[in-house]
Amino acid sequence: MSTETLSPKATVIFDFDSTLIQDESLEVILANKLEDAPEKVTQISDITEKGMNGELGFFESLTQRMEIVLPHRNDIQNFARNHCPSAFSNGIPELIRALHKNNVDVWILSGGFEDAIQPFAYYLNIPQEKVHAVQVHWYQDGYFKSLNKDNSFAISKLAGAVELHRQWHSPTVIVGDGFTDYMLYKEGLADHFIAYTEHASREKVNEVATHSAASAQELSLKLKELLHL
Repeated sequence: MSTETLSPKATVIFDFDSTLIQDESLEVILANKLEDAPEKVTQISDITEKGMNGELGFFESLTQRMEIVLPHRNDIQNFARNHCPSAFSNGIPELIRALHKNNVDVWILSGGFEDAIQPFAYYLNIPQEKVHAVQVHWYQDGYFKSLNKDNSFAISKLAGAVELHRQWHSPTVIVGDGFTDYMLYKEGLADHFIAYTEHASREKVNEVATHSAASAQELSLKLKELLHL
């Protein structure tokens, strides 16, 4: 019997926040830091608004928010410890297992913190090298120091994906709730885009998405159709 490893028949790339999991991880991580600090909430809201309006780039926006809140590495670890696996969207672990069983290559690309995502990826049996997100430098005492500028995901998901897409197998499908996920498809890095609308249904995304799914069950059916599983 041949011991050769079969080449994956397709690649599915998942967004993390509001797709693989139910919430926005950064909001959950920072929530405890902001409970008794209304002035910081206002500052962060102002920065977020500037980012949405294009007045601030992703790197500058995220850096400024982190400098206001100053999260600790323990906040990231506690998020994973307290929310994995309960935070997964219903049916997602089963879907990932089914994709792996069908020899589909599964990746996670996110604008969240890689340190927070890796424990969830480990639970899903997704290798570390197929998980790409924003990386953080920490001071020796564990507090936030800076974002890793050498990692393109600190610039944008698209910038990071451009460096990776040659590793993917066609057909390639992007699954996510954000316009940044759609951009990977629009720029030709993937063959299909599925808007995942269970937790966040965004008008701007829905207007351009040719496929959508409001649950893991719907997503499973759509992937079977697109990938001929």
